[in-house]
Amino acid sequence: MADRFVFDPEGAARLAQRVKAARSDASHRPATSAGPSGTPEIDAAMQEFTRAATVVHTALSGSLERLELWLDAVAAGQLSLDERLGASLPADHTTRRSDT
Repeated sequence: MADRFVFDPEGAARLAQRVKAARSDASHRPATSAGPSGTPEIDAAMQEFTRAATVVHTALSGSLERLELWLDAVAAGQLSLDERLGASLPADHTTRRSDT
């Protein structure tokens, strides 16, 4: 059995910010179009590919947003829990996070 549990809420918050930045960067990239190829079959395939890629990008962006929110909530919850538990313990029974 583990005798110690360690969680880095600041690290989770930093990761949430990195996910947010990556999601923002990906959403600001312009969509590119090759234009008509002159062949109806290729144009139709390209349109279908663009449509499917847009659907996947939208779903991925939503998943990243949920991950970002979850990481923020986990970090905030852990910090709150640490604060409450720390307040209920005598000072000589606590170790500052930076000392671990």
